[in-house]
Amino acid sequence: MVVAIVVIGIAMTAIMNAFSGLQGTVTPEYTIQAAALGQLQMEAISAKTRLQIPVAGTYSCAAFQAGPPAVPEVQCPVVGFPEYTYSWLVEDVSAATPDVASAPVFASKVTLTVSRSNMPPINYYTLFGLD
Repeated sequence: MVVAIVVIGIAMTAIMNAFSGLQGTVTPEYTIQAAALGQLQMEAISAKTRLQIPVAGTYSCAAFQAGPPAVPEVQCPVVGFPEYTYSWLVEDVSAATPDVASAPVFASKVTLTVSRSNMPPINYYTLFGLD
């Protein structure tokens, strides 16, 4: 009887240790949700022209939505996912260096960052060319 209790105790300890590392397993789920939500936000602005998005600057989601010009298609927050936050960066870029803000202005580069606690932020990019 004592041997059985010792064996069960050792087995339970081994099982508990194996499952103690599962706390980080939700990160892939958060990343997939963030990807879908980021895609939703980027598709909301895809039909816009450069003159229909806010001027160069850094915006919270609500500020980007309010504009000027207003972008009511952007959802802040997305219904059912209030734990995700969105920040927007609009930069005027040249054709030679579309990765950094520079002149002469060729396009507006929009960067969307989707964040949530316990997950690294994810960035999405799009360019709006001159009209």
